[in-house]
Amino acid sequence: MSTATRTTTLPLTGAYDLREVALMGFGHRDESAFDGVMRLAFCTDALDSQVGVEVRQQDDALALTVHGEGDLDAIAAQVARVVSADHDGDAWAAVCAADPVLARVHEAAPGFRPSNFYSPYEAAVWAVLSARRARRQAIALRRRLSEQHGRVFALARRPEAALPLPEQLLGLEGFPGLPADRIPRLHAIARA
Repeated sequence: MSTATRTTTLPLTGAYDLREVALMGFGHRDESAFDGVMRLAFCTDALDSQVGVEVRQQDDALALTVHGEGDLDAIAAQVARVVSADHDGDAWAAVCAADPVLARVHEAAPGFRPSNFYSPYEAAVWAVLSARRARRQAIALRRRLSEQHGRVFALARRPEAALPLPEQLLGLEGFPGLPADRIPRLHAIARA
């Protein structure tokens, strides 16, 4: 299958450090090193395709290289939300300056903004996969599930796998390491 590759940029306001965002360690993300590229692979908000995105910071903008199909503006908006580049960073700095606790945190990492789930669908799947297991085990389980039933992209010379789309998840009858009682829960998420 051929994959479309397109580029776009997201303008930034206020202090922003992609490295801080990439190394946050949130949900299934557990990077321990940063080579200048944040690699994202996910189901689009429309839940009709999977994309891979290479995110690079270039001064006051994020440069996106998008692999896969789908509306480029919608994908860019989803990435902006995921990496907290969708709001005015100057306003965030003002909020931090007005609160003594946030001011200390912001001073220690002035370009930090939180990383978020790709979508409510991805958050719900993560909740099922990660329940009652160590985070590292859940990360490995999600990676295997995504590699075997989702879509794998080569992003800046590294593989990154997107979760299965809902229709792909509905075809799942069992999966090594996933208790059988979790399958109906994943199917319910896929139908929602």
